[in-house]
Amino acid sequence: MKAIFLDIDGVLNNGATLARIRHDHADFENDPTPFDEAEYLEPKLVQRAGALALRTGAAIVVVSSWKERFSRLELERMLRARGLPAQVPVYRCERWCAKGEAIRRFLVDSARRGRGITAYVVLDDGPGPLPREDRLVQPSGAVGLTEAECDRAEAILLGVPRRRRRAA
Repeated sequence: MKAIFLDIDGVLNNGATLARIRHDHADFENDPTPFDEAEYLEPKLVQRAGALALRTGAAIVVVSSWKERFSRLELERMLRARGLPAQVPVYRCERWCAKGEAIRRFLVDSARRGRGITAYVVLDDGPGPLPREDRLVQPSGAVGLTEAECDRAEAILLGVPRRRRRAA
């Protein structure tokens, strides 16, 4: 199994998303109707991550702090509501530990269960220590996940060696 360890804030949303939320819910304190957390997910960015998962045959594994607030089913519902294809499996890393440790535990647990991870990539705008830094694709939180970053992630997942730059 291939895995995309996915942060949410700064990857599936960006500065414009958060500004829109603040604008749309400026009167939130006085509004008794709660808004859906899926609004924090930018459909274009969710669909981009979903397309990457489909092209590579990878599962999405949420490693974001969102895993502390939402169950796997709630996370899956929100991602699907914003365009994640139904064919992409969604998992959640273990709660209450740092991202690097959560990833390490997920890798070990997957191997124990007989569905070992054959390749993985981490999409995170501010990851902290990771088991393998060479598996990191780090979007800008101001922009979110780009096509170029999806291309780099795809190369990592498919084991395509990085091209060396020619000397000028």
